[in-house]
Amino acid sequence: MLNLNDQVQILSQEAPNYGVPPLVIEQAIAPVLIGQARKLKHLSYFVLQSRDREWQTTTLSHRNHPAQEKTVLYAFAGRQEALSFSLNTHTSLEIIEIPVIDLLFQLLAMTPVDSLILLDIEGNLDQGKEIQRQGLQHLIEKHLRRLPATNNSKSANSKSPTSKSRSIPSNWA
Repeated sequence: MLNLNDQVQILSQEAPNYGVPPLVIEQAIAPVLIGQARKLKHLSYFVLQSRDREWQTTTLSHRNHPAQEKTVLYAFAGRQEALSFSLNTHTSLEIIEIPVIDLLFQLLAMTPVDSLILLDIEGNLDQGKEIQRQGLQHLIEKHLRRLPATNNSKSANSKSPTSKSRSIPSNWA
């Protein structure tokens, strides 16, 4: 499996396909995704996917407040754990391996999904790490605000050699 830097390089190369400038990937998104990925134990995870290529999500209810629900995507440390989990569903699913950087990036676009639950320990389906989509988005937004603004407004305000400066009459303001 590719290391984190190689995964980010691929994401950066594919960024235009997602409508994201490579510079934004490199300077705002990648640092956040790498930071989150370094807290995890694996470079790739296994997810369940339907025949329609849709990742299998699960709706969970709060134990004390059953009306409070959230939608999660489970990602498994090993293929066997994904298989064990899929046997509890009554649908035909395939198991696919996803690089961790791609998994975290895809989470950003999965608006109906509230969290990614990473079952990081092989053989253990009872304990996982949760990454909330909104929390990940918030971290990226903080990085985006740190990016230098483009000079488009400066160039838009500069005058061309043929333009003349005119005062706007006070009754038109």
